[in-house]
Amino acid sequence: MNQAKRLAKIAIPSTLATVLLAGGLVPAMMAESAFAVPTDNTTITVNGKVDGHHFTAYKLASFGNVTITGGKATATVTSESAVKAKIASAAQTAGITVANGQDPADAVARESSSAKVQAFAKALAEAGLTQTAATDGKGSSATLNVTEGWYLVTDSRGLPMLVGTQIKSGNQTATAMKNGGTLGVIDIKSTSLNVDKKVKVGNSAPTDDGSASVGSVIGYEVTVPMPDPANVKTLKYQDTLTGGTITDTPTATIDGKTVSINPTVATNKTSFTVDLTNLLAANKGKTLVISYHAKTTAKTVTNDAQLSGTDANGNTITPDNGGGKDTSTVNAYDFDLTKVDALSTGTKLQGAQFKIQKKGGAWLKQTDGGLWSDASGEADATVFATDAQGKTNFTGLGNGTYTIKEVTAPADHYLAGTFTFDATVSNGKTTFSGNSLVSALDGDSAQVKNNPTVNGLAKTGQGGLLLMGSAATVMAVIGAGCAIAYKRQKRAD
Repeated sequence: MNQAKRLAKIAIPSTLATVLLAGGLVPAMMAESAFAVPTDNTTITVNGKVDGHHFTAYKLASFGNVTITGGKATATVTSESAVKAKIASAAQTAGITVANGQDPADAVARESSSAKVQAFAKALAEAGLTQTAATDGKGSSATLNVTEGWYLVTDSRGLPMLVGTQIKSGNQTATAMKNGGTLGVIDIKSTSLNVDKKVKVGNSAPTDDGSASVGSVIGYEVTVPMPDPANVKTLKYQDTLTGGTITDTPTATIDGKTVSINPTVATNKTSFTVDLTNLLAANKGKTLVISYHAKTTAKTVTNDAQLSGTDANGNTITPDNGGGKDTSTVNAYDFDLTKVDALSTGTKLQGAQFKIQKKGGAWLKQTDGGLWSDASGEADATVFATDAQGKTNFTGLGNGTYTIKEVTAPADHYLAGTFTFDATVSNGKTTFSGNSLVSALDGDSAQVKNNPTVNGLAKTGQGGLLLMGSAATVMAVIGAGCAIAYKRQKRAD
């Protein structure tokens, strides 16, 4: 009896519970008279979060010498002739010994080293096989329609997997191998990385994007589902901030418990990196949350979160190829005021002065760099004056309602009591309310009227009417006085 036939009669226990041999070892077992039919239609079901995954099946071998007892099978495997040479080459690359005359698929099935089987699957996936079936993942499972046999299944976003289909023999169907390996079903060995970046402004709940005044301190939360360490061997997070600076050291929790991450923060405080590899082993399936704060320095702040690493085969996982990335944006907005004469709105008024405060809150001041902060009081708030075109601008404000107060009227015009109105900023559009002398011009500007004094009216051509009216009133008073004096004189005579 030659060596190959002797091997076919030896039952080898499976030690290949690896990320690649999802269905367990398909061993060569004792010869029996029953045979599987390699053309019988069956399926391979891939379970897991399969959205965005593309699966391809390649038939490697057929089953023979099948025995089924209680739904469990023993069988031999025989390489498909079209791929036998490539199976042999991949086995050699992986360091799997193929005895003289032994079928290479049989040698792989008997291999006890999971690392070698893993290397075999990697090499075979790169060998340029002709596909048997393919499907795109959707939801929580994907189905490949195949015929009975032993298959390599590749995943566009995961590691290659070896799996045997269910085996029919006579009126029996095996759903598992005698050693316990499940047939026809595999769980994805995903190397996909995911990251979710959110921003937190003030007391609001974290959102994908936000709005804040330039100069505000905002919070960021980065959520990372921890991958399976059997599939992902190294993991790195990189955070890049444009339009802001990091104000504290990033911290982290896993499932709500504090963990150490030792971030490396750039000297300009606009980025940091974290090596998360040491957290992989004990945290499969848990949720990592990285938190930190940043000060906005521009009207548009972008924050890019990226995950990268290497898979179990040493392949690089980039943010654009299997890795994870997400971007959050924080915006600030502008609005302007145009001061005009109430009786002649074409006349633009220079020198009107305004101050701004949060509705019901702090007065605000703005530095030359455009950064807003709370003033100590109204006296400390920044004064905004209209120019020769009657305009003044409020730039870099976040969503919210603000109260504008005119503190000084332009020359020859006056303030009737306290002159205030509200400006509500909402994602680039500003609405104005609270004063009949204020009206919107478009989505981010308003016209503010001032009543003229007597001198102001004279300059607009209206003063003469007022003066004439005033003179008539004076003359009427004098006339009335003269009439009373005349009557008194008559009574005295």
